[in-house]
Parts: sequence; C-alpha cells; structure tokens
Amino acid sequence: MPDEDLELLASQICAGQGRAIARGLSLIEDTRTRSGSRQRALLSMLLSQTPDHHAVVGITGPPGAGK
Repeated sequence: MPDEDLELLASQICAGQGRAIARGLSLIEDTRTRSGSRQRALLSMLLSQTPDHHAVVGITGPPGAGK
C-alpha cells in the first residue's frame, strides 16, 4: 500500500468511516505478512492527526474473547 493510500486511509479513519477503521485495524493486527513499516507509518499518521489532549484506546479481538 503506497504512502498516499495510507494517508487517505488515515484521514478516513479520523473521519469515522467504518470501513476505513476496519481496514486500519486489519492492517495493524496483520502478523502474517511483513507489513511492519506500513503499520508504523499508519500509526504515525494517525498520531499526527490526533490532538494531544485526547487518549485513543482500541480494543480488538475475536468474537467471544471478552472485549
């Protein structure tokens, strides 16, 4: 995924678009591929768009895991 696509994904996530949030979570949770640099890039973009005075907590996991 090129950086431009990651930037678009980050802006869509910050806008609250459900599909983009799902795609972002899938990218972050993906341990099967070597996407570590893309994961770090997306997180960096999201942190730069998140005001410092807000805490962001994400809880994920398979259904029935007790989230």
